Amino acid sequence: MAKKKKMKFAAIGLGWIFNTQKWIFRLLKRAEIVAIVDKNEDLAKRRAKGLRVPWFTSSKQLYENEVDFDAVYIATPHHLHAPLMKEAIEHKKHIFCDKPITHTIEDAEEVIKLAKENDIKIGINYQYRYDPKVYSLVQACHENLLGKILYGKVEVPWYRDRKYYEQGKWRKYWKSAGGGTLLIHASHSIDVLLWALGNPKSIMGKYDTRLHRDLGVEVEDVGMGIIEFKSGALVQVLSTACTKPKKGIVRIEIYGENGALKYKGPWPLSYLRWYGIQRKRYRLDTDGFIVFSKILNGFIDWVWYDKKFYSTAETALTTLKTVLGIYRSSNLKKEIIIP
Repeated sequence: MAKKKKMKFAAIGLGWIFNTQKWIFRLLKRAEIVAIVDKNEDLAKRRAKGLRVPWFTSSKQLYENEVDFDAVYIATPHHLHAPLMKEAIEHKKHIFCDKPITHTIEDAEEVIKLAKENDIKIGINYQYRYDPKVYSLVQACHENLLGKILYGKVEVPWYRDRKYYEQGKWRKYWKSAGGGTLLIHASHSIDVLLWALGNPKSIMGKYDTRLHRDLGVEVEDVGMGIIEFKSGALVQVLSTACTKPKKGIVRIEIYGENGALKYKGPWPLSYLRWYGIQRKRYRLDTDGFIVFSKILNGFIDWVWYDKKFYSTAETALTTLKTVLGIYRSSNLKKEIIIP
């Protein structure tokens, strides 16, 4: 594909996530938002005024008006991901979507199939993959610096208050969110584990709604899992939306026969500590200072030049299957074997 000056995006969903990322599009020299969509007309108008772009209240209007753009950026509630991606594929638009890929395995598999049939690329915003410290952790595992991986642990002790659930009521319900703290928060770290250690062999899990039930929250605010990988490594996962004070810390630790790697994040305060093995430098060959700008640049390079991209729909599907496996194990009260 011939080099273009900028990749043109139409943004669908203008809530909290979009509001935190829109300025990165402005700073990025290789991407621009040329149209926005949200069912909330007042919100769409406000965002459009600041961005100086046309606005629409439905994706149907966007396509009917024949706006010139290359890809959609989807930042909507989870249950809307699949229909919006199918619509984009129908109109031959590439897709960059916030995680998770969808909230059901069936939807994700259908979207992936349709994308392949239509030569459309789907990137999922598991942006921890573009944190240089995470990249180093993963590459060290791939190069077997730790030797045999024995065990690991993930901790995501976060806190979400009433405002969080009231601003996005869809986050309360299984039918619209697909899950709670494990899917919304911990799936970033689970995605890193899968990248570093490979495919899971079995999963055991337990979850509950411990603190937010009086707000009408159905999904879990505490979740735990034990993942056995095909290598034999065991990893414990703990995620919560109940922890005070609110710090937003993420810990990923991997222990091998030669030493250990301990990551604490998220970016921009992330660091990686090496124990028992010599530190090695790895270079993440993607431009950008902020992790979201890195993953966006990676997506653009993938679409334009077919350069390797680390967060595809296929990798996101494996992450979704793992999280939903924890839920299924808890519901059935038994270990889930992964074929």
